[in-house]
Amino acid sequence: MQQLSEFPRPGKKEHTVLHKTKQMTLRVRMLLDSMLPDKDITPSQGNILGYLYRHCGEGETVTATQIHNDLRLSRATISALLKKLRLKGYLNFETAECDDRLKSITLTEKALKNQEQIDECFDYVEEQLFLGFSEDEKKESIELLTRMLANLDQALKETMYSGQKRHSSVEKILSKEEEIS
Repeated sequence: MQQLSEFPRPGKKEHTVLHKTKQMTLRVRMLLDSMLPDKDITPSQGNILGYLYRHCGEGETVTATQIHNDLRLSRATISALLKKLRLKGYLNFETAECDDRLKSITLTEKALKNQEQIDECFDYVEEQLFLGFSEDEKKESIELLTRMLANLDQALKETMYSGQKRHSSVEKILSKEEEIS
C-alpha cells in the first residue's frame, strides 16, 4: 500500500530525486539520533568525530580549516561542532607545531573509548541503506551519487560565472574541488 506522501499532488511537478534524498537524510538522522543519545553526541558531531578518527593518529595535524575544506561545511558550523565536542570532553585544542596561529585538534581518552561504538552506529546505518543490495548495486549506487554530486558542483560553477547571486560558501566548495581536480 502506498503512503499518502508517495502520491503526486494534482497540478504539481514532483521532484522525486530531491524528495527521496531529503527523506533519506531525515531518516538517517532519525536513526542515528535514536542510536547515539547514550553517547551524548548528535549525528553531525559523530560525523566530525569520524573524520578525526580517520585523520588523527596518522601523524597528521588536523585543524578546523582542514575539516572545513574536506567536509565542505561552513566555518561557523565547524566551529560550533568543535566547541560542543570540546565542552563534552571529546577533543582538545593545542597550538600546532607548524604554526603558532593554528590550533591542532586532538582526540581525548573519552573519544577514543567511544570510537568503536560510534563507528558501529554509522556502519549499521550504512548497512541498512544497502540492505538487499548486491555488491554491484552498492558500487553502482555510490558511483551514481558521486556523479550527481559532480553534476551539482558543475551547476554551482556555472551559476557562479553567470553573475547570479551566490553564497560565499559555494565559492569555497568549488575552489576546493578545483584544487582536487
